[in-house]
Amino acid sequence: MAKRRFSFIILWVIVLLLATPAAATERQGWYAGADIGIALPETLKT
Repeated sequence: MAKRRFSFIILWVIVLLLATPAAATERQGWYAGADIGIALPETLKT
C-alpha cells in the first residue's frame, strides 16, 4: 500500500512539473476556444 501511494505521489509531482511551464508560457497569435460545460442550477424550478 505504501509503495502504491508513493508511486501516486511521484506521478502527480511529474504531472505538475510538466504542466507548470506550459501554463506559464505567453500565447502568441490568434487563439480560439469553446467554453463548453454543464451547469445544474439548484434554485431554478421547472
